[in-house]
Formats: sequence, C-alpha cells, structure tokens
Amino acid sequence: MLGVRCPGCRALRVGSGAAHETRPGATTPTAYKWWTWPDLKVGDCHQTGGWLRLYADGKLTFSARTWTDHTFSGDIWHARFQLKDSSGRTLFTTGAYDSPTMWASKQVGWTANGTFEPSVYATTNVRTPAAACAAPRGKPARHRGRRGVRRRAARAF
Repeated sequence: MLGVRCPGCRALRVGSGAAHETRPGATTPTAYKWWTWPDLKVGDCHQTGGWLRLYADGKLTFSARTWTDHTFSGDIWHARFQLKDSSGRTLFTTGAYDSPTMWASKQVGWTANGTFEPSVYATTNVRTPAAACAAPRGKPARHRGRRGVRRRAARAF
C-alpha cells in the first residue's frame, strides 16, 4: 500500500481537545487527546465522521465511516497518522489502519485500536493524516493506476 500524504493538512485542527475516560476493564480514568476533521475523498473513496483519540498510556482509537463510489473488487480505506509537536516536528508515525472491504455506495462504520510511543503524548498537539484507497490484496485493480492504489491526495483535514 502506497500512502498519499494530504497536502495542506499540516496543522489544521477542526476539532480537538483533552479529557479523561474510564475505559472498559479499567478502574481509573485515563487522560486522552482527541481530534476530528471534515470529510475526506481519495479517488472514488470517501471518509466522514473521522476522529482520533490518543490515550496517555500509549493506546489510540481511530473511527470513521467510509465508502466507495465505484469498484470492481471492493476497496479498502488505508489511514495512518503522523503525531507532531507544536513546531511541526514528527514525533511518531502510526501503523496503517485499514477499513473493512467497501462496496459501491454502502457506508461502513468502523473503529481501529492501536498503540503509539507513550513518551510523545505530552508534546503531541497536532496530527497529520495520510490516506489511500485500494483494492484488497490479490484482487484485480483494473480501474486504478499502477499497483492498485488511487494516487490522488485526500482533501485537507
């Protein structure tokens, strides 16, 4: 999967904040930071209602609704995030988070959990996205460019 960096996304925070939450199975609240952003589009694929939470203990949760306008073999939304400090220096880049296979005009709501380096939590104040839309591995990608990846960048968030 080849990611497409979102130009102009650097420090734009549409919604952000900090809070505490007691997660399932925990006995004490954990501090977290959160971000939301406007709708994104990469090729025929769309993302709406996206949000990211970074927890002080190094866990993260990403959630969104995604869909595709056109596909021959299903599409997958690939997302990753660069966590940056206030000067724009990259502190950590997450792994890729992949949606379930999407089919034309059928929205898929999904949530992914992951981890990041907890030592960067205190200084992280922005996140920069990277997104791509591609056919599942091993499936034909006749309607896309080389290697099955749509190469247009996501709109800024």
